[in-house]
Amino acid sequence: MHKGAYVLGKLKHHAEEHAILTELLQQRLFHASRRGAWYQRKALLEEHYKASLEPSEGRDDEAQKKHWKRIALRTCESGLQDQEVHLIYHYDLQKRILKLEKQLKVPKRLQHDFSHVKLAKPVERVVYGTQVVRDPDTPNNGRRSSSAQGRRNSSPHPLRGRSTKTIWLDPASSPPNQECSVEAMCLSHYRALGYKGFHAEGGILRTLFAYLFYDVLFAYLPNVFQTPYQTCPLDLHTDAFYPSRLSEINTRCAEIANGEARAIVRRVWEEQAERRTCVVGLDWAFDVEDLLEIVQVWEGEALATVCKVLAQEYGQRGGGVPDLFLWRPPSTTALPVFPTTTTTPATLDTGNTQFPAATDPAGAQLPGNAPKAEVPTPSESQERSKARVLFAEVKSENDRLSDTQRLWLSVLGGAGIAVELCRAEASEVVVR
Repeated sequence: MHKGAYVLGKLKHHAEEHAILTELLQQRLFHASRRGAWYQRKALLEEHYKASLEPSEGRDDEAQKKHWKRIALRTCESGLQDQEVHLIYHYDLQKRILKLEKQLKVPKRLQHDFSHVKLAKPVERVVYGTQVVRDPDTPNNGRRSSSAQGRRNSSPHPLRGRSTKTIWLDPASSPPNQECSVEAMCLSHYRALGYKGFHAEGGILRTLFAYLFYDVLFAYLPNVFQTPYQTCPLDLHTDAFYPSRLSEINTRCAEIANGEARAIVRRVWEEQAERRTCVVGLDWAFDVEDLLEIVQVWEGEALATVCKVLAQEYGQRGGGVPDLFLWRPPSTTALPVFPTTTTTPATLDTGNTQFPAATDPAGAQLPGNAPKAEVPTPSESQERSKARVLFAEVKSENDRLSDTQRLWLSVLGGAGIAVELCRAEASEVVVR
């Protein structure tokens, strides 16, 4: 039925689509993970289309529109009150509620207050480095042989399969200026600012989830464990996992929000580390001391929100997590060794910013238009001494965010977690 509703929407049969969405929301047996999207679509139809499709019952056009906007407002409120609606849909429903209340001129005292939702807007950080470009005339530079190139170029899709990864030099490597990926170069920059971190994408989140929800994952439910060799219950990647363990998941999220995450991680490590128990998503290569430090500096409510998103949609939320996971322990006062970066709201265009030639602290001129080394002000030094968790999505020139990446940035920002878009720009290009 939900696929039929999508087709009806494309055909602009909005009355029939609204009827199907209403019927889908009245049942609670199937596709619980889609309920948020159904509420969103139903409210949109009621706000924009239903006024012209339904009889006015004596109301003029303006009163008819307000009538259906009130219905759309109640639909959004029902969506937020529905315990089976996943967190990823809450922010959009809240935005629509605020917009409808403003259009309906609801008195201020009767309007919803979502100020507790701490939406941290991503900021854009530009990191300058030295990019390596391969000389096509240089032999044995990692390219295929001439015969392989001939076979490749005979294909109707000659560019298919080529890597789009850029190569950079890492000034913090040992020995210095070793070739690395753009993520490794940006990670070195953040480490110079006092952060610890990994280029793990979703790996660190899945590991923390496995630690914190170990006993929830392996709690007994009928028919979810068929063999003693399973690394997860059979329903983990389905809609059934979250509603069938709703009480246990909410209890564990409350414990995490109350600051018990460190004790949970320590307990699971002591019980399972010696055997290296195979658990879905858990990477034993991460140092437990790093994990304990992470959950210590990570605000409990924000960590609980991220874990709840994974519990609700473990299979769908595996991709799109920002590239770099960073955290800064208390009393870190490291100074940067790289050229300064510009930090602006993600909505601003900094592509035309021009920097004069500058020198590093030792007096050597920096290449290109890179700005001079950063000397933090007292307020910046105080900010750098704060313990916090930061996610950074790394993009090279002309890269764009995917839909899954935008969704994770919204989830993390809604939880009040610091998020940055880290754009790598070449202050110098070296041909090798």
